[in-house]
Amino acid sequence: MNDRFCGQVVWIVGADTPVGQELTKAFAKEGAALLLSGVDKAPDGIAAKCYPYLLTDAIARATVADNARIDTLVFCQPDSPDMDIEHCSVEFWDKELQKGLAANYCACRAAMKIMGPAGKGTFLSVVSFHDEKPNGAKLMLSVCAGGNNMLMREAAQDYGRLPGAFRCNVIEVGPMEGDEQRFDASKTNYYYTMETKVPRRKAGKPEEIVGAALFLCSDEAGYINGATLRIDGGYIGFYGDGDSRKRWEYGYNA
Repeated sequence: MNDRFCGQVVWIVGADTPVGQELTKAFAKEGAALLLSGVDKAPDGIAAKCYPYLLTDAIARATVADNARIDTLVFCQPDSPDMDIEHCSVEFWDKELQKGLAANYCACRAAMKIMGPAGKGTFLSVVSFHDEKPNGAKLMLSVCAGGNNMLMREAAQDYGRLPGAFRCNVIEVGPMEGDEQRFDASKTNYYYTMETKVPRRKAGKPEEIVGAALFLCSDEAGYINGATLRIDGGYIGFYGDGDSRKRWEYGYNA
């Protein structure tokens, strides 16, 4: 076990997401005490306080009131059902906005009741890279990802002036294994033939996000604030199969 977060309290909102599950294990190995929102129990062998409810403003404030210290807040954006603009109802919009964006805002605002007086801390939002590239299938995934990205930039401006070097950053997550099924969109072919759209010829795994997340939450990243790190294997540069096919045709198959 390393000790980069020994003695620190890390609050993971979205601990039930694939990335959230991997971060739970990683922060525990690094010595952090954990608060987990979105799950009713911690993984075997990990001690944590668990809060299984949808994170509203009241739940966020109650979570913070239940704890004397929070050093790091990590928000892991949840998935969103298929929906396009034409068929999106106001009710659907509000529901998805609450879990995909407002929950992060509520957590940040509540956490500052503790972190603000301390003058230091870290916010990290792990969101879909569809904050900058539409996906043709999940409207609210893109909308919430974009909102979370800007929320962190605004927080970086507001809280980065605190005396203890408060930092707020974003990780954009690109294609993960199984996204060919999750994004079965008729409007685009973004997620078909993944082996030709990611330069290494395969999608990522949630555990491949962990190293960057731990770094951005650690003291090693003390001069990084208001930044966005995209982890997508280079996928965002590929809008079709043509460019990748040319590489293989010219003999770059090794």
